[in-house]
Amino acid sequence: MPTLSFKRVEQKFLINLETYEILKEALLDKLDYDPFCFDGASYLIQNIYYDSVNNDLISHSISKPSFKQKIRLRKYGNMHDVFLENKSKIEGVVKKRRIRVSVDEASDFVFHHLHPQRDSYLDQQIIAELDYLIRYYDLVPAVYLAYDRVAFMSKDPQDDLRVSFDFNIRTRRKNFVFDDEQNTTNLLAPDMVVMEIKTSTVFPLWLAKLLSNHRIYPKSVSKYGTEYMNYLMVKGENHGFF
Repeated sequence: MPTLSFKRVEQKFLINLETYEILKEALLDKLDYDPFCFDGASYLIQNIYYDSVNNDLISHSISKPSFKQKIRLRKYGNMHDVFLENKSKIEGVVKKRRIRVSVDEASDFVFHHLHPQRDSYLDQQIIAELDYLIRYYDLVPAVYLAYDRVAFMSKDPQDDLRVSFDFNIRTRRKNFVFDDEQNTTNLLAPDMVVMEIKTSTVFPLWLAKLLSNHRIYPKSVSKYGTEYMNYLMVKGENHGFF
């Protein structure tokens, strides 16, 4: 999985496990499992979100502005390397710019401003952009967020359509390390699933009909945003705000 810079539209839905099973069977007629879903099994995605000590990025994001961005470190499955990325959204279009790094390189970059050494111009440009944001917001680790994913992709290599389902979403605000599931809190009810459809074009007609037939409608749901709202609620209760 190389360094990436791309734009696409992402639409989210909140469904239950029963609906997921129905959709999965229908999707398998049109799409393939993505390469991480060995024999159809889910794979783990882990994220560390960075923010200012005042949570400026996420508090701005949940206000539903025309432009917002998140900085995170992401690990797929059992990969050794990770991705440090800036995910922004402008008028509904998602733009993602990321650099593949080791965990040590990411730590040196965020905490000590030591740039990973890369030769390509694109890599250097992304590193410079990330460095600016890290310094401007004085970013620190804010949230660990992990989930199990089953994802589908188009059979046509020229088509970037992806449909993903995220289960068992769990978070914590301490111990910002990967591959440690201790002391996490479930974000949603156990039977709830976040579905995302991602494409740089438009939904194919068969997919639009599938969603319509099962009365599945878009739902504005942000994993990090939901975690932050839960955090504010707990914080408010602890201080007698509610």
